[in-house]
Amino acid sequence: MGDFVQKSIVKTAVRELTTPIADVTTFNTLVAGIISGNQWNCTAYEIGAVAQPAVAKTREGYTARIEYEDNEAKVIGYVNVRAPTVALCRIRLRISFC
Repeated sequence: MGDFVQKSIVKTAVRELTTPIADVTTFNTLVAGIISGNQWNCTAYEIGAVAQPAVAKTREGYTARIEYEDNEAKVIGYVNVRAPTVALCRIRLRISFC
């Protein structure tokens, strides 16, 4: 893993990865491992007497951006495809390019 790089005075940071995540399947495997493995030893808790897991995915969404370039590699246009799941994102990408 890379180091955190401070981007502003606001309490946020960006992690610069030494190796990019290859594809969405690799990303999903990484997220599933974090949820199931609880590497940071997060603590489970209760809300209104209902047990909550220590680590959980509360929402997900995916955006694919396809850029169109001319012969000089200048971006001349782009399209964004958004979806709530990986499977739907793949379907929308296929439909966009038919």
